[in-house]
Amino acid sequence: MSFISLHFLAVILCLFSLYYILPKKSQPYLLLLGNIYFYFRNSGNMLFLLFITSLACYGFGIILAKKARKGQKAIFFFAVVSMLFPLLALKYGGFAFSILGIPFTHSLVIPMGISFYTLQFIGYLADIYKNGQAPEKNFIRFFLFSSYFPQILQGPIPRFAQLSETLYQEHEFDGETISYGLQKILWGLFWKFMIASKAAVFVDNIFNSQETIAGSLYLIAGILYSFQLYADFLSCVFLSQGISLLFGVRLSENFAQPYLAFSIKDFWRRWHISLSLWLRDYVYIPLGGNRKGAFHANLNLLITFFISGLWHGAGFKYIFWGLMHGIYQIIGKYTLSLRDRIYAFFRPLEKIRPSLRRLTTFFLVMTAWIIFRADSLKAGLRALYSIIFQFRPAELFNGNLFLKGLNAAEFVLLFFAVILLLVWDRYTEIKESPLLFFAGQKTIYRLFYSILLLFIIAVFGTYGYGYDAGAFIYGGF
Repeated sequence: MSFISLHFLAVILCLFSLYYILPKKSQPYLLLLGNIYFYFRNSGNMLFLLFITSLACYGFGIILAKKARKGQKAIFFFAVVSMLFPLLALKYGGFAFSILGIPFTHSLVIPMGISFYTLQFIGYLADIYKNGQAPEKNFIRFFLFSSYFPQILQGPIPRFAQLSETLYQEHEFDGETISYGLQKILWGLFWKFMIASKAAVFVDNIFNSQETIAGSLYLIAGILYSFQLYADFLSCVFLSQGISLLFGVRLSENFAQPYLAFSIKDFWRRWHISLSLWLRDYVYIPLGGNRKGAFHANLNLLITFFISGLWHGAGFKYIFWGLMHGIYQIIGKYTLSLRDRIYAFFRPLEKIRPSLRRLTTFFLVMTAWIIFRADSLKAGLRALYSIIFQFRPAELFNGNLFLKGLNAAEFVLLFFAVILLLVWDRYTEIKESPLLFFAGQKTIYRLFYSILLLFIIAVFGTYGYGYDAGAFIYGGF
């Protein structure tokens, strides 16, 4: 049962209908029932694993809060290992056996959201152990936090202090908040069907092809995959936030116009913010951060991005992708003064430096995304080799471009949708979210543009038989 299905729509309508009718004290319990149903429908008996892991985390949290108890460090270490064990065994067991050269033929079922809720649990325990956060004493409330269905599939990865503040409140019916949530849902559908699902047709055709592909086509596929991934994840976050707002619950923002970043370091302040902050607070800083000199700072950075890559998937391509971003940042740090001198020497370039920095950053990110998307590290490196040494620009003009799943008209639609996304981000960057602008309009205008947007999605969106537009990319991680 994905976010984009009639079944899910029926569940949301049912929950929403009861949420503001039943006594307010029952609201958390109603959401918990929604969590349980959603998770069971998607992962079946793996709901039991989520329940047991939540129970263990809840218990460890209470124990860690007792500061007078001896051996707190050992308890914390054991608690973290306990939280990690299901993830390591189910997601990385086969990969570990393959590295050791041991045949492993069993097919392991990976529970929905395990990569997200595992980090959620570790962050919760670390905040109690290191930062003195008070643990949740009511297990039902804690299980509501750990299983909250709008964010468990793809995040954002919530901090307990942040999410519990709004999740446990009694909520009045607020027409403006609900209207804003519906607008988020509508635009989430737009980004999904008009960019992510449409770009996926071309991208899958290129990366899944058994033919020899020209570097020029790989470059187009890499660019489109960059926007496919962003639009897909942004769509899911919009849907998660919008659905939550229907119940008065506010989720944190997870993106801040990442493709307007001026550097790789800036990119990671904007991309998957909840994961970036988690890695900073619970990996990079505990390792020592930049407090022990340049060598250790660079090493800690590489370790952090190694873990980021491994978190995304069990495979060498993910590790390589993570390390690419770590190396990007190290090189960027040590070449900054050189770049400053170059721009100072060529003064006319100084005026366009911000644009050049953004284009360079996007190109570096896109190059890494090609490795990320490829079927294997070898395939990804072969694609990059093809871009450099087998570009063959004629492929872009001889009609082959329109034989890879999208015709010329569909490319034009995709192009304008991507431009709209960039304009949306630029407007947000310099002023405010366009959603706030729409929210300030009269009801009749909001209704008109909502109907128009639904019409555009219905007529021009990419979906249909044989294509799973409802499957979100990050849900696989």
